[in-house]
Order: sequence, then C-alpha cells, then structure tokens
Amino acid sequence: MSWNVKKTEESGNDPGNVEEVAELEKEINVAAKDKNILIYCAAGDNQGSISRSTKWVPCDSENTISIGATDMNGAKKGYVVDNQKLTYLFPGENILKEMDRDSRDVGNSGATALAAGLAAMVLFISKAENIIKIEKSSRKEYMGRVFDKVFSAAENNTKVVQVADVLGEERSKLENFKEKLKGVRQP
Repeated sequence: MSWNVKKTEESGNDPGNVEEVAELEKEINVAAKDKNILIYCAAGDNQGSISRSTKWVPCDSENTISIGATDMNGAKKGYVVDNQKLTYLFPGENILKEMDRDSRDVGNSGATALAAGLAAMVLFISKAENIIKIEKSSRKEYMGRVFDKVFSAAENNTKVVQVADVLGEERSKLENFKEKLKGVRQP
C-alpha cells in the first residue's frame, strides 16, 4: 500500500477520524493475520513537520511491514518517519533508468512497490524452483529472513535491503540468488 492515513482526534470543527481509522486498521489486521496476506506499506512521510509519535495507518499497524526510501547511496531519505515500526529501507530514487529528472525520487511509495515486487519474485522463484515450500502462515517471517540474510538488511542495523548488490543486471547474479534462497529455511 502506497498511502497512509494519519489518525486525528476531534478538535474544534474537525470531527477527527479515530473511529474510521480504527475500523480500517481492524480490517487490515484481519487481512494480514487471519487471511495471511503479506502487506507492505509505505512508511510515514513527515516532510519535516510530523512527529515520530504520530500514528499512521496502515504502515504503523501491528501486522504490516513498513517500507521507507533510500537515496542512490543507500542513506535513508530525510522525509522517512523512522519510528519503531519502520521495518526496511528500499531504493527510493533512480530505480528506473528511463525516468526523467523530475520523476527520479519515487519516495516511500515507489520503495514499497519495489519491496512488494521483490517479495512476489522471491516467493514465486522459491515455489517454481522447488527451493522451499512456504506455508501461507509463515510468509512474513520467511520474507523477513530473506531480506535480512540474502539482501543483507540485518547488517549494521541499517534496515537497507541491498537489491542491486544481489540481483544486479547479470544472469549469473540471478543463479547465485537462487542458491542463496536455498539456504534460507522456513521459520
């Protein structure tokens, strides 16, 4: 999900949205927990003016995975809300060579699309190549292990998923990637 809703209390003429956001969060948690749907969400985007304690839904929901953006050098973009729920950082700029200059920063939303696409590819290759049988109920934990071990997100507590270092543009890297997946076992 590449969008978020900020939970707001009633204030003056603003009725707030606490009840609506609570219902939304409940349904997202049902999908993630009860239906075992893997949900990647764009991290909160503060543009310098939102507190780290502000509650955003769905990215701050209990059963979702919050994705923030990095610059070309792998550093967290300044607008990423870095709270305890931020799970991983993915490239958020210059991810497509064909993009024009004005579109190079795709932000948390673009980073989230990359995370979800990478997870789909990993799950597909794992199944298609008979690397591992992944139970629906353990996909979230499996993908966490893959991002941490294969894509080095756990190194130095940076949370940065090293997509280009693992996949790159060469066919040999994809073969090496499949071999690395074989080393990750189901939780």
